[in-house]
Amino acid sequence: MELGRDILFLEKVFLRRAPAALRGVELFNIQLLRDLHALGHRIAVPAHPSWRAVFAAQFAGLDRLAFRYGARRGGALNLAAWAWWIARGPRRDLLLLGNVGNLLVPLVRTARCFRKASRYVLIAHRETSPRFLAALQGWAGAIVAVNGKIAEPFRAAGCPEVHVDYGIMNADRFFPRAEAAADAAPVRFCVVGMLDNAWKGADTATAAFRAMPEAARRRCELHLASYSEPPRFEEPNIIALPWMPASEVPAWLRTMDVMLCPSRDEVVMRETFSQAVVQGMLSGLPVLASDLPIFREKLDGGGGAVFTDVADFAAKMTALVNDPALRARQGREGRATALARYVWDTARFARRYFG
Repeated sequence: MELGRDILFLEKVFLRRAPAALRGVELFNIQLLRDLHALGHRIAVPAHPSWRAVFAAQFAGLDRLAFRYGARRGGALNLAAWAWWIARGPRRDLLLLGNVGNLLVPLVRTARCFRKASRYVLIAHRETSPRFLAALQGWAGAIVAVNGKIAEPFRAAGCPEVHVDYGIMNADRFFPRAEAAADAAPVRFCVVGMLDNAWKGADTATAAFRAMPEAARRRCELHLASYSEPPRFEEPNIIALPWMPASEVPAWLRTMDVMLCPSRDEVVMRETFSQAVVQGMLSGLPVLASDLPIFREKLDGGGGAVFTDVADFAAKMTALVNDPALRARQGREGRATALARYVWDTARFARRYFG
């Protein structure tokens, strides 16, 4: 692969107003742009003007990143302006799509109609719509999906290059703490994510914690990280935390003992990869997770277990409280799996998919 490619990067989160707190895919995309710049690529990025301050802080001194900001309240007019900018702009080596999304369709169609890139690469974090899929039909490119279910519609549509390949950035920041004493107390359970979202399942974790036998529960803490406005709990050992910056998460996880991932599928929101569970695995934490495909595939080599209901969840939590050796063994297994499968390397990604 040649370095110094000219890349047009389209990502729907950047076309919308910047959120108050960056997390998940937003942080991934920011680091992806940094990495691509470090590899010598030149990247053009359309963005809502509310991202201007974020980008100024995140990309200071990176001269091969160019941003095209829309109007603060442009809406559909911004899409038209960005489409015009793409149509009138130079032909680029690659169109890199940071996710699926109907918001991107007019810009994808413009790039394709005016032959502004000979190839595209899509990182699909979520399931595609028929409209978005149609915009890619018959165009040379690679789809890189974060799980098998997301890959299925692209394969069914006959897309020639469909891969399941994903991992977390900066994996070296996540590592186990020094061995703790076998009788260390309390045993700290944690749930990590934007827990204001009900589908993240903090209520399920709380219910299971309360369903544990009292003797075990007294020896534990449940840490819920985190909320924009943390709720209050009567129990002193259920601790809800305010929003935690991503930079603080690795060290904080090394103070925990067990990762809980009680997310549930809802009509419009569901886990598609769960960076949190991989961060926990890399940190050497055993994982208890909902019985969902994305969690089962991550725990198929050990590293923890899935639960089927609150009673099963509470029983598995209790078993880990009472068996430090089990916690240590599952933590080692999970870390080995995460290192083998779920570490992102942008240089490898570019070599493999940019063509």
